Amino acid sequence: MVLIHVSKVMDLVKKHIKLDENFFIIMKIWKKMIEINNIEILGYKNNIIFVKTDNSVTYYEFIIQKKGIINKLNQYIIDNKKIKDIKIIIE
Repeated sequence: MVLIHVSKVMDLVKKHIKLDENFFIIMKIWKKMIEINNIEILGYKNNIIFVKTDNSVTYYEFIIQKKGIINKLNQYIIDNKKIKDIKIIIE
């Protein structure tokens, strides 16, 4: 029986589903520091975060705070892959 270290498996999974370490950093920081309720992260691609909300009040609150949120998240991003934008939709 061959034992494989969990970190190697996770690295393969991340590579297979095309997630980098920044995605996990974004998720962690978002949960701890972003103080807007009712927003769910849908994905992260090409340095753009995709989020959704279910109401227009949250949408407009987010639009007002978007630049500050991007700046806050970019403080923690590694490898010069800074967030360019956050796209939000109402569902």
